[in-house]
Amino acid sequence: METQRLMIATGQGATEEGRRPSLLHSDRADAALEFVGLVFHGYAVTHIDSLAHVFWDGKLYNGHPAAMVNDLQGARVLDVLPLQDGVVTRGVLLDVARAKGVDALGHDDPVFPEDLEEAERLAGVTVGEGDVLFLRTGESGLRRRDSRGYDPHRPRSGFQAACLPWLRERGVAMLGSDVAQDHLPSGYPTMTQPVHVVGIVAMGLWLIDNCQLEDLAAACERFGRWEFLLNVAALRLHGVTGSPVNPVAVF
Repeated sequence: METQRLMIATGQGATEEGRRPSLLHSDRADAALEFVGLVFHGYAVTHIDSLAHVFWDGKLYNGHPAAMVNDLQGARVLDVLPLQDGVVTRGVLLDVARAKGVDALGHDDPVFPEDLEEAERLAGVTVGEGDVLFLRTGESGLRRRDSRGYDPHRPRSGFQAACLPWLRERGVAMLGSDVAQDHLPSGYPTMTQPVHVVGIVAMGLWLIDNCQLEDLAAACERFGRWEFLLNVAALRLHGVTGSPVNPVAVF
């Protein structure tokens, strides 16, 4: 994760240039103030991809030209603002690692539609139209157990491209995972991340990458329920291709 931190006001009070005015307009009370910037796209931060995030053959979703996303104005179409009031809907967790009896899927074990259906069967739930589907591969558990040595760019499991028609048929509205969705490497030389490319550009599928799903999986097992009320709210960032998010499941 790339971050930038700039302290604008600290608890040190006086500076070499002299004492700055108190943020609380008091001789005794004061406060700290800072700017924090981060690059949230990638393999570290839990974030949502808007439909302006990925292009194919110079086109965005619905045929908009990719030039509608530029360094002067950002995303002129399909930015993250449609999520400014949040999304409240049914969430479903399909724990494929649990269904296969492993802590985490190996990098050579991509997830196919039959794996999703087996996880559905074990959970006693059926993914349907308007759902936000979360896939647990166990990767977030590996990340948690080895936070210092974990390599977010290493090969890992994830959705195989064959899942895309299945997701479309089920009417999934948003897709989340403890990885960045795609099985890496994808096996397709000209399309390294087919779930991102086809999902976003062709299907209009919002993606929630790099979720921490270990606590959610434990709660699902404890309650014996793999469906829940989900709330996802993005930051109100005009012209931006995504946002850090903190999805919240309510049982």
